[in-house]
Amino acid sequence: MDAYDRKSASGDATRDKGITLARANFATLIDIPPRHRPKQQAAARRATELDFQFDNIRSILRCSNSTPISRLHGGLYVCGYCPDGFPTPGKLKQHTLEAHGSDKPECLRTPSLSKYIVLLDVTALACRLCDDVIRSLPDLMRHLESAHAQPIHTDVKSHLVLLDLPERTMRCPQCGERFADFEALVGHASSHNRNYPCELCVDRWFVNKHLMMEHKRAVHFFKPRIAYIEITAEPIKRASSEGERPRRVQILLRKKNELDLHMSNLKVILDNSNATTIRCRGGVGYACCFCDEQYPDPADLKRHTTTHRDVFESSFMKSQAMPTLLIKLDITGLRCSNCGEQLPELEDLLAHLESEHGVQHHRGIDSHIVPFRFDGDALHCVVCKRAFSNFKVLLEHMNTHYRNHVCGVCGAGFVNRRIAQMHGYRHPTGVHRCSYCAKVFDNRVKLRAHERAVHVCLNKRSRCGHCGERFSDYTKKREHEVSRHGAKPLVLACCACERTFDNQRTLSHHVKTYHLMGR
Repeated sequence: MDAYDRKSASGDATRDKGITLARANFATLIDIPPRHRPKQQAAARRATELDFQFDNIRSILRCSNSTPISRLHGGLYVCGYCPDGFPTPGKLKQHTLEAHGSDKPECLRTPSLSKYIVLLDVTALACRLCDDVIRSLPDLMRHLESAHAQPIHTDVKSHLVLLDLPERTMRCPQCGERFADFEALVGHASSHNRNYPCELCVDRWFVNKHLMMEHKRAVHFFKPRIAYIEITAEPIKRASSEGERPRRVQILLRKKNELDLHMSNLKVILDNSNATTIRCRGGVGYACCFCDEQYPDPADLKRHTTTHRDVFESSFMKSQAMPTLLIKLDITGLRCSNCGEQLPELEDLLAHLESEHGVQHHRGIDSHIVPFRFDGDALHCVVCKRAFSNFKVLLEHMNTHYRNHVCGVCGAGFVNRRIAQMHGYRHPTGVHRCSYCAKVFDNRVKLRAHERAVHVCLNKRSRCGHCGERFSDYTKKREHEVSRHGAKPLVLACCACERTFDNQRTLSHHVKTYHLMGR
């Protein structure tokens, strides 16, 4: 049945019900939310190609000595499980096999197939189940499927970039060509994954669709046109009597962009769980998104936020824009509000809502919703469990897990475009001299920070959130807030001994001096 037949059939069905539709303006768009299905009727989610890719990489990492590499950053090879970096691939491989035996790698958090890519170190490849030495990754996959009955899908495109990284040299395991530079090796090894061609080039292929589109934008100035359609229709009121004519129903169409998809996912989370949003960490405490209140304890902010109604009609939600979108979400004690089941992670909540309650959400988009959990006195990353003493530092750390925008100079990842743009300004751009003294800086951001801190604010950059008094450093400001305003003192425990400290500076000095042999 073609589009015209479907349209005719839809129109006949509408006329049979006695409904007359007004002419719609299709320059704008429509959303018919998915019908709520009861638990016994909730259908299982259909497996996608990304699920098959995840099955393959799980079996490969679990049953062999191959290890993922996140990237090369600052001369260090970054682990595919945690943000730790190592000077050589061998040390990274040893760390991965010893510290992350059963952990979840970062590649399994990729939201869509279009951005899925795994840099895989296959040096001295061997099966961990039977200790057989395997010559190549295709041989390993056939071996795992036939000898150990592991879930392997051989009928999908390979998004695995294979790297052979012995101690002295780097080489491509598929053709044997040797390289002295890691980035050159990755670029060459990626050419063997002939998944997505550029129609405007001669024999140019890419691992995933995202890299292909980035190439088109940069080289051919290609701008794709993507339209998301949302249909919204009000309930139809039937005629009260047989002689009364049915009411005319007008369907309004509204164009739905990527921001609408993110806000729709956020609405699903907030309507079906006890998760709450956080505006920022202000001078007094954690700030509410919908009023000016601040609370030192995140639990108090969570209780306060639940008192707000119609949050999506607030100015905070309506002012969101895609370049600056970053939703900070408190998932402490996360549970489903429909059945009360406790869920450990945000991804588990979305999967639970879809499978158990039939509540759908949009897939295939990069997540701009960053979760936080406040279980104890110390702050911990919900992904890698690393401890932090400051919410601002933790928020900056979350960029390493939500790499929606990547810096083309150093490879660092960021949640939104604005943060990536501000980071780009910090790379060296030339010689910039201070207008007040003889100091020289390599970029304008450092110059302005120096002038503001030293010559304008006179080294008093830390401001008390209660009274506005300024101090020369953060430690003096904290002492002032504790003594004058009754703020809760900061207690930082050393991870190597039982000593505690009231600021990060003394803790770092203690660790370097007594535990890292700094003396």
